[in-house]
Formats: sequence, C-alpha cells, structure tokens
Amino acid sequence: MEEEQPHDEWLDGLSVGAQVVVQRGVNDAYVATVTKVLPSQIVVGTTRFNRQGRSRGGDAYYRSTLLRPTPRLVAKITHRNDAQFLRSVNWERLSPELLATVRRMVEEARETARALAAVDPVGPAARHVTSTREGKS
Repeated sequence: MEEEQPHDEWLDGLSVGAQVVVQRGVNDAYVATVTKVLPSQIVVGTTRFNRQGRSRGGDAYYRSTLLRPTPRLVAKITHRNDAQFLRSVNWERLSPELLATVRRMVEEARETARALAAVDPVGPAARHVTSTREGKS
C-alpha cells in the first residue's frame, strides 16, 4: 500500500484542475476543483485559501479548510448529498407508476444490503441493516 504524503506536501503539490474537498464547519463539505494557484494562495471557485489550506478572512467558525479527497471522504460526501436530495423530493407530485418504480428500487437495495450483511456481518452493509432496523434509516 502506497504511503500517503503529509498534508503540507499535498497542498504544495496542488495545481489548477486538482480535485479537493472544501470543509465548511462540521457537517458541510463538498468536492471542488482548484481554479488558480498563486505563490501565497490556492483559489477554489471564489474562495481563497492560504498555503496551509485555510480560507482567508471571515469568522473563524465559518472558515473553510481544504482536505485531501480520499475515496472514503468523497463517498461520505456523495452519500450525504444524495440523502439530502432525496429528502427534498416532493414524492406526492410523482406519478403513481414512477413512485412504484422508486419504491421497488429502494426495496431491492434493502434486500441487497441484507444479503451483503449476511456475508460480511461487520461491514458497512451490516451496519446499514442494523441502523434501519433501529429506525435510523
């Protein structure tokens, strides 16, 4: 397994077009692209970061931080964003046919998770099945 380089070295190696995770606060993060690299700053969209990966100016509580986009972190962000999107859907506006199709897809996904949990009782699928039984979804 390849050893991961230290955070400072990773930041120093960033170039335009590199993928990063921007962490805002505790539960708000998104994947973004570096748009400009200057001697003293890294720019992501309209946000400027110092060379230590912290956004410049503003209230310390709302300051953003650059993080390495590990597969696990990107998957966590994608999962959270998908769940937020699905919570925002007005399900009653969908046609009965489409709603039935979505329901079948969710039921199939639950069955797949249960099957995976039976094979790997300590893996992520097992934790999901346990949490849905406890009403945590």
